[in-house]
Amino acid sequence: MQYSEIEKYLENHPLQEKFTSFSEKERCCCIRLAERDILTAIYPVRPRNSSEDEMFLAAVAEQTLFLLLNPEVITGSNTGISAVSSGSESRKFGPDGAPLLGQRAAAIVENFTGNTAVKIVRG
Repeated sequence: MQYSEIEKYLENHPLQEKFTSFSEKERCCCIRLAERDILTAIYPVRPRNSSEDEMFLAAVAEQTLFLLLNPEVITGSNTGISAVSSGSESRKFGPDGAPLLGQRAAAIVENFTGNTAVKIVRG
């Protein structure tokens, strides 16, 4: 996923100023984490056309915002959630092993996959 694609999606987003208030490093790291979260949530489905590509981009952008605004999901400060570390990265997952998704990203994923059992965190 290209950083510029996420920036373009967020240009007219109500939380665009919050997104740009974070450092470029923080934004890039959260974009990578968000993309993995969404790929995990939609597995084994993959975008097959431009409409699905747009939905995937929207889900990644919304998850990026969620991660930036809710760092406890990344750092592991929520209780009852397992954390996994690999090298310098750590990710948190719900009790069922699913990535924790923000409400807007989860709604897009649900629309994308038809899966209503997506783990949603309201933050």
